Amino acid sequence: MKAIELTQQWFGQWFAYLSACFELPMTAPICRPAWTLAAIGSAAIAGVLTLWLLWRLIDYKLKLRAALRAQAERDRIDHEAIAHTQWIGDTAYHAELSEEEVRRRIAEGLEAHKTNAAPISGTS
Repeated sequence: MKAIELTQQWFGQWFAYLSACFELPMTAPICRPAWTLAAIGSAAIAGVLTLWLLWRLIDYKLKLRAALRAQAERDRIDHEAIAHTQWIGDTAYHAELSEEEVRRRIAEGLEAHKTNAAPISGTS
């Protein structure tokens, strides 16, 4: 209980001192420490707020730049080319084809590959 009473007295003394300083002119020598602390505190609060606003602005600009870069990348992608290069192996041959038809298609593919392939150098 003694600590609470001492704290209340301390705050009461500061309240009385600051009340007197608000009533006196700012140039009063007795109030110079109070106004100095008030100016330093105000400058510190303004500095912290300014740094916070700058941090938010820089963070926003970085996120905006990343979003614009991602959108440009999405616009650059050729979806048709991607669709043509997807795996179609599972749908290339139908299960209902006969064994002879599958062999014929494989043979046609090999012949087409042989005619389109460049000759290998170094073999005779």
